[in-house]
Amino acid sequence: MKKKILVVEDSMINRLMLQRFLEVNNFQVQVASNGIDAIDQINTDNLPDIIVTDLKMPYMDGYQFLKVLRENTITRKLPIIAISAFDLLSEEELQGHTFDLCILKPFSLDHLRNDILQLIDGYAECIQSN
Repeated sequence: MKKKILVVEDSMINRLMLQRFLEVNNFQVQVASNGIDAIDQINTDNLPDIIVTDLKMPYMDGYQFLKVLRENTITRKLPIIAISAFDLLSEEELQGHTFDLCILKPFSLDHLRNDILQLIDGYAECIQSN
């Protein structure tokens, strides 16, 4: 069964590039253009295996999106990768919550794929042990 990835990215070009790359690599990909759209897509019947999100987006940015996910018991432990052109992950913006991995743009798609697989495997082991 294909692993599900939710890609949250406001840049249509980046969103399409990530979607196509991940689909070619045998992932089922959902896309959203900001945190609000992403939250609307997430429900208990359709949880992604991992989320890849940009940080700087309109309406609800990656920091606010992370906060909502980490405060929800259903999505609290979902692996989340942040992708950003900025290396400014301040404690104030994170508000005590953490991403599982932060990647700076530009980045290697092959490295991203490997990081995704590693985090999904770790998440699956965590769920099985509980």
